[in-house]
Amino acid sequence: MLMLSLCGAVSLLLNGLLHRKPLRIIIGGGIYLFSAFQALFSGYKEGILIHILLLALIAYPYYKRIVISLALPGILVFCLALPTFTTAIRKYSWTKQKNSFEAGQSGLDQLTDKQQATRVEEDHQGFLINRVSEIGMFTQYISAVPEHSPYYGTSILENAVQAIIPRAIWREKPESEALAMERVYQTGIVNRASTASAKTRPIVDAYLSGGTKIIVLFFFVYGFLVQKLCNFCEYRFGGYTIGCSIIFNGIFQCLWRGNTLEFLLNNIVYGCLLMQIIFWLFKHFKLIRHK
Repeated sequence: MLMLSLCGAVSLLLNGLLHRKPLRIIIGGGIYLFSAFQALFSGYKEGILIHILLLALIAYPYYKRIVISLALPGILVFCLALPTFTTAIRKYSWTKQKNSFEAGQSGLDQLTDKQQATRVEEDHQGFLINRVSEIGMFTQYISAVPEHSPYYGTSILENAVQAIIPRAIWREKPESEALAMERVYQTGIVNRASTASAKTRPIVDAYLSGGTKIIVLFFFVYGFLVQKLCNFCEYRFGGYTIGCSIIFNGIFQCLWRGNTLEFLLNNIVYGCLLMQIIFWLFKHFKLIRHK
């Protein structure tokens, strides 16, 4: 629901800019800035990246030159400054040593302190090399399977289907988090004593299920499904702005990056249910005209 609100706010902001409606600009821009501010001081890089990408992608059809001219500086700031800034937030805010604002100030101090230049460089190099693609972790799985552990076959897909069943119906349903982390432990990627969460991504789950052929098959299906969902949202809600920009991106944002299959399939199924509920509400209050 938070992502729906964010997508709605961005669309309202752009609508206000295009039609010169100050109230829409104030409301949409206010919600967007408040959400972006929270994401920036959360200690996670992905949150603020989503805010930047969402605004840029929705604004691009209307403000191509501005988006393109700001793209390179934005990428440089994100890659060079954000890793150090978020590291400071985690170090001071997460451990309760400082509040979020003080932790953020510490991050800015590190970025502007010449004596910290080496550390800042190490932070952004580590992010670009090890984190931005997560390909390093994928190579570890390739080394472990099938040489040291067998392929999982259909068991990952079976776990994902089981995860759809509500716990109210199946009280003994296994924890999806535990199931996803079990293959991380079994392949030796993370030690069981560690508190790190290193759940697999779709490409890893596809590989673990049967190797390269399953990866190719999986992503053909994945791409087909994503496009069909996007097209259906546009058709269902009568246009690109509400259907794609708000409903699809708001409900199915998990498809941008993917998640472990146990969570991904659950998100898709219940996202479709939420989409249908929103459609019924819109239709009941005559907010859209469905063909």
